[in-house]
Amino acid sequence: MAINDDKGLMVAVQPVNVGYVPRHAAPSSRIRSTHSGKLRRRVIGSACLIALAGAGAGVAALGEHDAVRSCAAQPKPDCGRSGSPAGTLPTGPVLQVRVESAVSLGLRGPTAVAVAGGHLWITNSLADSVTELDWRTGAHAVVRSAASYRFSAPGAIAVGHDQLWVANVRGNSITELDSTSGAVIRTIDGHSFLARPSALALSGTHLWVANAASNSIAEINADNGALVKLFRGRWYGFNDPLALAVSHQRLWVANADGDSVTEMSATTGAWIATLSGPAFGLRDPVTVVAGPGRLWVGSEAGDSITQIDTATGKLVSVLAGRRYGLAHPAALALAGRQLWVANSLGNSVAEIDAATGRPTRFLAGSRYAFDRPAGIAVYEGTIWITNLGGASATELLPTVTARPGAGESASPPSQPAPVARR
Repeated sequence: MAINDDKGLMVAVQPVNVGYVPRHAAPSSRIRSTHSGKLRRRVIGSACLIALAGAGAGVAALGEHDAVRSCAAQPKPDCGRSGSPAGTLPTGPVLQVRVESAVSLGLRGPTAVAVAGGHLWITNSLADSVTELDWRTGAHAVVRSAASYRFSAPGAIAVGHDQLWVANVRGNSITELDSTSGAVIRTIDGHSFLARPSALALSGTHLWVANAASNSIAEINADNGALVKLFRGRWYGFNDPLALAVSHQRLWVANADGDSVTEMSATTGAWIATLSGPAFGLRDPVTVVAGPGRLWVGSEAGDSITQIDTATGKLVSVLAGRRYGLAHPAALALAGRQLWVANSLGNSVAEIDAATGRPTRFLAGSRYAFDRPAGIAVYEGTIWITNLGGASATELLPTVTARPGAGESASPPSQPAPVARR
């Protein structure tokens, strides 16, 4: 799984978005009355405005001459699609770009994305399905539907132990699959302890679930799907918990409406601390990712990333300002010392040196086809971004590992590969 073990050793990749489903993708009519300067928005948000893209897959080589702009300075829905260069935002080395559309992958409301069992998995929150394909080639796409898998507004993903768990936001359930064969292992129906499950995190045999509707955290036995314990109460400080991460034998919970992070024991579930206050810069925190000794928290309303020492719980730094190009960071992924940020409002992706906090790359522009990016994952040098607004997925590859023929054309194929449905 894309997590760090309790000894602080980093697994190959940690796509934090596997534990986060964007509020605007969730099929709910509940209205969030925001505070502390947050924007008032419906949970269903822009999901109803999604238009499915009809193009196939296109590839182009992009580099330092691509137009980029500071979406943090121009927070508009179409920011990042065109415009003059930002000048101060770095673009980094040349990348290969491939855009997979709704036609080629059966995407509709794509949110979480993760790699497991040699496959890339994408949840389709508006189609009650999960798309599976070969992560190396993008071929053999299979759309696993609600009829066989009981998906109901699938969002967050957790992977590990050759298994994959999918949180069904509307269904108040979790579907567990074999990540190699795709076969269903079980469906965890938890109407008594699952209430709009919006985030998942796996730690050993503990599967942790954040319930946004009941302000609670459920601990489930990952071996048999049984409930271990339900944690709730004012002393935990849960308030619209939307993201989870595990590091240093601690479970970290991002409370979007509470502008806080709750620290718990990942072994017993005991409360340790609730981190909040102006110094932390937490404003609508919706995404977290953990690395060796560090936790990064993305705040949508604050256009910022807060870095916390996971051994002490102390603040390390708050990354914000035009130099980062952050605009509603919705998803984070950590690969080595590289922190990748998907900006949902900026239609952009930023790369930050996790050790120094220095911005190293900023990607935006029409060639990337970023459109309300909701999820991000990194695996063996390849980056995938799901585009909630464009019903597509953008794949970024280093030039040296580009697929055969990847640099030949930027035009979509006339005959997209058929998608198998099960």
